[in-house]
Amino acid sequence: MSSPPIDATRTTSPSPANICAVIVSYKPNWDHLREHIKGISAQTAAVVVVDNGSGPDVQRCLSTLTAEVRRLHIVPNSKNLGIATALNQGVNWATDHGFDWALLLDQDSELSLAMVEGLCSAYAADDRPNRLAALGANFEMRHLSGPAIRVPAGKALQNVVAIATSGTLLRLAAFGEVGPFRDEFFIDSVDNEYCIRLRAANWRVAITAQPLMRHSFGDARAIHVFGYHLSHTNHSPLRRYYGTRNGLVVIREYIFSREFGWTMTQIRRLIQEAALITLFEANRRAKLKAMALGAWHFLCGRSGKLPPERLGG
Repeated sequence: MSSPPIDATRTTSPSPANICAVIVSYKPNWDHLREHIKGISAQTAAVVVVDNGSGPDVQRCLSTLTAEVRRLHIVPNSKNLGIATALNQGVNWATDHGFDWALLLDQDSELSLAMVEGLCSAYAADDRPNRLAALGANFEMRHLSGPAIRVPAGKALQNVVAIATSGTLLRLAAFGEVGPFRDEFFIDSVDNEYCIRLRAANWRVAITAQPLMRHSFGDARAIHVFGYHLSHTNHSPLRRYYGTRNGLVVIREYIFSREFGWTMTQIRRLIQEAALITLFEANRRAKLKAMALGAWHFLCGRSGKLPPERLGG
């Protein structure tokens, strides 16, 4: 089933009736994912789950769940195609089926029962909603208290440069204009690059003041050093590879744009991550080696999926 291209001049506000949830799964905790799907299906008009090669058992369970959850559609990939390709598959399905918005979600985020209501209310309170392309749900991190992003008191949302994929309410007219997520990134920096591309096309990116979910990046932990509060993610070597390679690509492409300040913070972040790995994380040699390989492949122009054996496992 297909529909005509979405008109970018439409002013349709988000509501449960025109939002399709898009969940990307990869070897999930099945009990959690099942409840996750059921929970968000009660808040949106449809749910599409793109499974990235979790295997026949998970995909069989997902198929069975379609009998319990209204308007649940499964895209079963035979192998892991990466987060970017999976997002494109899910968003294209939502577009083809006439939705105006897609709510992008990870498989393990813990959502508020009023998540969609909160996103819609924040959108309705905005003074320039027609150019708002991506509205992120603020969140609490499991190792910290309070919202991850501080928004000035009295404001329903705050303009930002980039937001995390999970919890993003994406306007499909904007997706049709700026194009798909970058398949060659596979994973990491997919969200940052897309948000900056939206902004370059004069769309806005924002985040709600109200936390609407709980989320964690890797096995994140807080540390206190000389009065400073720092956080490190304990990501695997493979994630360190992609984060470094793709992060450097985004920095190179946008350092001389209006996002100069943001790219400087990303350079500082990469340096800080290397320092925190060296000082506080286990398996530091493998992670630093992965970051070095990511930097080398950035210089060589290599993209796409890296075979895990290249990092020794």
